[in-house]
Amino acid sequence: MSFRCGNPDCAYAETGICVRRAEFPNPEEQCPDLRAGRQAATQAAPPTPLSTPAPPPAAEIEPELEAGRFWSGFALGAEEAGALLWAPETRLFTLMGGRDRGKTCWLTAAYILLANGFTDGFPYRFCGSRSLHGFQRLSDPAFKWSGPHDRILPRTTQASLRQPSFLHLAFKPRSYSVKRTTHVLLTDMPGEWFQNWADDGSRALPETLEFLPRTDGFLLAVDAQQAVADRAYRKDVRYLLDRTVALAQHSQAVRRPIAIVLTKYDAIVKKVPVPSLTSRKDPAAWGPLEPSLRSLVTALGDLPSGTPWDIFPTAAFSRPAAQPVGVLAPLAFLLDTTTRPMPLEPRSAPREYRGDFFEVFRSEGL
Repeated sequence: MSFRCGNPDCAYAETGICVRRAEFPNPEEQCPDLRAGRQAATQAAPPTPLSTPAPPPAAEIEPELEAGRFWSGFALGAEEAGALLWAPETRLFTLMGGRDRGKTCWLTAAYILLANGFTDGFPYRFCGSRSLHGFQRLSDPAFKWSGPHDRILPRTTQASLRQPSFLHLAFKPRSYSVKRTTHVLLTDMPGEWFQNWADDGSRALPETLEFLPRTDGFLLAVDAQQAVADRAYRKDVRYLLDRTVALAQHSQAVRRPIAIVLTKYDAIVKKVPVPSLTSRKDPAAWGPLEPSLRSLVTALGDLPSGTPWDIFPTAAFSRPAAQPVGVLAPLAFLLDTTTRPMPLEPRSAPREYRGDFFEVFRSEGL
């Protein structure tokens, strides 16, 4: 029987013997305890094997994921970037500059070149990204840009970005004999954060730019058009570079390269032709840009000896459908200077002469 008797002392369902069999010749028909048990079993009958419970709504399903294993595909937050920075093959490059300096356009143009294979002269192979959706979200408005009067990309503002944000790229040298992969984190921060740092110093670092001491290389975005025409702007750029140089002086053992990225150079290229590669570190070779660059070169003179730096003219979006120019050069410079094996400095161990005359001769190799 699939039901129990209503009498707790009866085991009719297991044994088939009614505990009140002396009272009822036919217990199944006459025993009120068995009828009560049958009725209760019928009302509480379990569902048939063919019936299955309805699945929960999709919004209530929360897959159990291992922390740190999966990536959203958009910009990396501080925790994700921090976990990646533990690896020795990771490089953090900080893209600095105030608001409307062309930082986001430079990032987007670099991605467009890498994604489409326009990498002539770039000595590294693009081999992946953990923020492809983030790059794609930046590049979609760029492809829709129709002319100089429209904004190419929306600004990265403090309202839309409260925590540090990083974009990820992975590279390998074009030499197939070298299998080393370098992971690059590029910052995508509001310009106001860097302006606050230039004005307030270390007080502006917590909760915004606290990652700066971990930086492996700097990209200082300088609006070329404003650098020619606006003296106040040139002072702002100098203040920011002074902060960067002071940060570099605190760690003399590390040589963090600095790339001066002249953005929007297409706006002044007719007035300021691009100097040759051998003369770009000479401010006099830049014509109308000389006052601005001379001030920056003077500040760079206070870097720890041997710190690499260079100047790179770039044009991310000169006109619709035009290919970006010079964008990958500063990235190649930072990759080269931060991944190149450094020669070991020879060190001589002091000789120790102890007591005995013959031990002195043995130490001299005689």
